[in-house]
Amino acid sequence: MLEGKIAIVTGASSGIGNAITEALAKEKAIVVMAARSIDKMNSQATNLKEKYGSVVDAVKTDLTNEEDIKNLFKYTIKNYGIPKILVNSAGVFTYKSLKETTMEEHNKIFQLNYTSVVQTIKCALESMSEGVIINISSQAGLEGFDNETAYCASKFALNGFSQSLDKELENIRVYALCPGLVDTPLARKSKLPEILGISTEDDWKKQLQVSEVSNKTLEIISNYKIYSDNAIIPLSSERV
Repeated sequence: MLEGKIAIVTGASSGIGNAITEALAKEKAIVVMAARSIDKMNSQATNLKEKYGSVVDAVKTDLTNEEDIKNLFKYTIKNYGIPKILVNSAGVFTYKSLKETTMEEHNKIFQLNYTSVVQTIKCALESMSEGVIINISSQAGLEGFDNETAYCASKFALNGFSQSLDKELENIRVYALCPGLVDTPLARKSKLPEILGISTEDDWKKQLQVSEVSNKTLEIISNYKIYSDNAIIPLSSERV
């Protein structure tokens, strides 16, 4: 169903974005990966091409740089055509009280988690006239948590933006997928494991896995025209 469809995935060098890239490659979509870690992406692209025989490419992209975003779409369109799938997966997390958070830190979180997504979609809409956009949001965009004020606010903003844009566009569906805690390198390096009492591999296995997020993303993409009238899609682990 997705064979030959052109997809751009941001934040594709690791974690959720990388898992989504593999899920799309497995379905024979043409995938362009976007992140700053070009060597890592090139290695992953080579592995996926060998594993699935799919077209996987990578473009070094600083998503806080508008010119980089424009170049990402120019490269994709020139080499493969107009994308019909866009997954915005890049993001940053911090656990810090508002009193301890500097405005520079606050603005950096908003820049990557929200503003860069808006810039990426605005650039996409210059050529993209049909298809699906999925913004990887968070449970923190549905519920406020202490010491996550900037992060929660950025994800609430992303959810509101996604829901409004889904109503605004005619032939493009827009979704915000909101997973709970996902076992990623970023999550493991954060303060959350200590705070939530996650100390063993068995504890991590009870959390959402990147494969569950990528599978849900693939499910939405494959059925985006009829998937759901609600642009906000929560995703939690069924394991306890």
